[in-house]
Amino acid sequence: MRLGRRPSAPQGKKRASKQVYEEEKMHLARAVGLCFIALFFFVSAGVSALSFLKTREIVAHPDVYRKQRDYSCSEETDDRELSTTGTSQILTVSKDMLKQSSSSWSDELNPNARFEASNVNEPELPFGYRNSTVGNVSASFLHDKVNNTVHTFANISGDKGGQAGWYMEYIPIQAGAVYKFETSYILDNAKAVIVAEEVTADSIRSYTDLVFLNPSNGKTSQTVVFMPKADTVKLRFFSQITSLGSMNIYEESVRLLDSYELNDPLITVSFDDGWADVYTTAKPLMDQRGIKSSQNIIAESFRSLLSGYMNLSEVQQLAKEGHEIASHSLRHCNLARLSDSNLDYDINASKLILESEFPDVRGLAYPYGSFDDRVEDHARDAYSYVRTTETGFDSLLMNRYRLRGITITPAISFEDFKKTVDFAVSRRLWINIIYHKVGDDSGDYGVKTEDLIKQLDYVKAQQAKIVTASEAVDIISKQQDSIFK
Repeated sequence: MRLGRRPSAPQGKKRASKQVYEEEKMHLARAVGLCFIALFFFVSAGVSALSFLKTREIVAHPDVYRKQRDYSCSEETDDRELSTTGTSQILTVSKDMLKQSSSSWSDELNPNARFEASNVNEPELPFGYRNSTVGNVSASFLHDKVNNTVHTFANISGDKGGQAGWYMEYIPIQAGAVYKFETSYILDNAKAVIVAEEVTADSIRSYTDLVFLNPSNGKTSQTVVFMPKADTVKLRFFSQITSLGSMNIYEESVRLLDSYELNDPLITVSFDDGWADVYTTAKPLMDQRGIKSSQNIIAESFRSLLSGYMNLSEVQQLAKEGHEIASHSLRHCNLARLSDSNLDYDINASKLILESEFPDVRGLAYPYGSFDDRVEDHARDAYSYVRTTETGFDSLLMNRYRLRGITITPAISFEDFKKTVDFAVSRRLWINIIYHKVGDDSGDYGVKTEDLIKQLDYVKAQQAKIVTASEAVDIISKQQDSIFK
């Protein structure tokens, strides 16, 4: 019998090496397969978890989700720019608090507040008043001595513009004081503006539009609480028509207010929208300084996993560490442009969705700063406080449904920032500093990282309490109760 040849040693080694290679390939393929299976498992688990959370919300609030299928604000929202209106020299006050503080008002500072007296040398004019026109305007003026009113009729071209109206004599200013200007009027088809003129010891004049008035049905009143600049020595007010029509003024009262300061100045750091860089960039900076912020979150941003916004776990972490979570509406619609049904839905659905993750959502910040009386009525029913984008501070006379703030943009220099904070702290007011995006590419309403660092350092160095918006509302409310009730 012939025996086969014995394989040589090198051939045996090759076969063994090939077998090992094939086994390693098989192990690698198995490992890759297991990785894909694991990845599929985790993705499925995540989807299942999100589905569970959404199902839980749908069961709890079925009407919200039935409406959500048909809800859209795109056709009702033309504005895409943030509206920051007003001046930091105005305090928005609660009418109730203002009335309860009346014992601290000064005597009347306008000697002819109800237009009862005439000018001795010019009897056709009320005592202490003159009239004026600005621009391409034809106007007539009348002091009605029977009804004790002053009347203006103005023919103002819509193309060229202009103003016509009455202004009072100067009132000497007490340093650091706050003044209440109250007017009673009828505007017939016309629009008007109340203007403050301030004069320094060097006779430098400055003019500030305080409030814009719309046509009225019958007699209407308007109150403005105004803080003159530190270097102002005298002040007067103008009531000027700005469009075709007429205005009757029945009263212009000016009084000094005494009780408006807080026990301690308050500072709030707020972020609107819920941008991702708030968590990645701003949060570490606040952590280093022990600052807790108010985060005004678009309710659908983290639920829809929108690019560029914080996700649910990041917002939850902020809440866990003591930052306040408040509403910035459902989808950042212009609330003043929504229909009644969509407005009611947006206001309530945003609160319900946020509260399914974060208990006790107390505040709302208006998207674009846009609101009217109708929006305010809906917001009052759902929230315990509402923040606007009207520029300014809040005081002991706070109106919790028209809170003001200072919106930070690239145009605000560090010197301007310091002056604004210093003013609030020196007057013992509440300043709410409003940020949006953070970083070098943060847009028109963002702040660069290095600027945010300097600003947070300056805030931290102040002799003031750094609190969330809801904490500030509670502190001021408690002080109001102790003084006025």
